[in-house]
Amino acid sequence: MKRLPNILSGIRIPLSISLLLFVNNKIYFLTTYLICFLTDMADGYLARRLNCSSELGVKLDGLGDAFFAVSAVICTMVYFRGEGVVTRYVIIGLVILAAQKLLNLFLTRIKFKQWNSAHNLLAKYMGGAGFIAMPLCRVLDYVPAMLFPAVIACIWLAFVDETFILIRSKEYDPDTKSMFSVNKQLKTE
Repeated sequence: MKRLPNILSGIRIPLSISLLLFVNNKIYFLTTYLICFLTDMADGYLARRLNCSSELGVKLDGLGDAFFAVSAVICTMVYFRGEGVVTRYVIIGLVILAAQKLLNLFLTRIKFKQWNSAHNLLAKYMGGAGFIAMPLCRVLDYVPAMLFPAVIACIWLAFVDETFILIRSKEYDPDTKSMFSVNKQLKTE
């Protein structure tokens, strides 16, 4: 039972890759997507609830999140490629997101001597909104014109929050809620 969170995180990696195979099969795609989404929600919750959080679990969760996010974005872009949704602005936005995330990974490596990704609240909420919007567009076979730019902007804000957390924190805690909690922590010291 103590390994269940790591198993869920680990399963999300091949399932996320399999999304690319199911991009043109709505039922398989949505079923696999739902399983990925549920494992993402359940792994951290169970790790805390069962008191079995581990360094391996944090790394597997971050890796699973990355595979899920990249696969979901690629699938959405491939599926809606003829709709005019995937504009150069969306691609530029995705490049900016990737650069910001790489910056955060390197900051974590340089400052805290580890490769890891934070789980701030803003990232959880914005990522959740984006991951709900993508399959909804797939079900409806429609993408509102401003959806991609709005999702990209929200996720970028979450990444900027993560950057401030990394810069201001004295010790690495992947579950720091926001830059405001770091500021409060620094004031009490």
